[in-house]
Amino acid sequence: MVDQLTGPFTTEAKQLAVQKEVKANYETYFARAAITRMWWPDRLVERNQMAEYGPLVSERTKEILLGFLGVESVVDDYVFSGIQAAGDSVSTRELYMQWGFEERRHGQTFRHSLIDSGLYSQQYVDKFCGILLFFKADKQTFNTQIERKKRRREQNIFSIYLTKQKQFFLHVWV
Repeated sequence: MVDQLTGPFTTEAKQLAVQKEVKANYETYFARAAITRMWWPDRLVERNQMAEYGPLVSERTKEILLGFLGVESVVDDYVFSGIQAAGDSVSTRELYMQWGFEERRHGQTFRHSLIDSGLYSQQYVDKFCGILLFFKADKQTFNTQIERKKRRREQNIFSIYLTKQKQFFLHVWV
């Protein structure tokens, strides 16, 4: 029995078939997303229940939740990096923009939950988010601090090396 293989056989035809399949997957994903993933953080029914859960949260968990807010607040950087890494085609741009929109809601949800539960005041959360924006706008500051710490550590190691070397030579020559 002979199996007959149907195309595509050329590289261009294979790539066209892959693009067609990817497009179909995107359309299916976004059709489902429109129904199941369209929620708004400020309209969640669970917000009314937050106040009763606030006192049950430990101090450590409270800080962890604030940290999650911080991570979710800088999601734009990941989205833009994703677009650059995946290529700047219309389909990838649309996918990453949708992903960014969905991810941004997580940060808003953390914000609402921290305030509604009474874990933090709105003023504290607003100030925290303002500080995040400051550091996000000045990424060089963070990178510069890391570089300074590395240089300081290298200088300390070199200083210890020189001290040991000096002690060695003093011991040998004395």
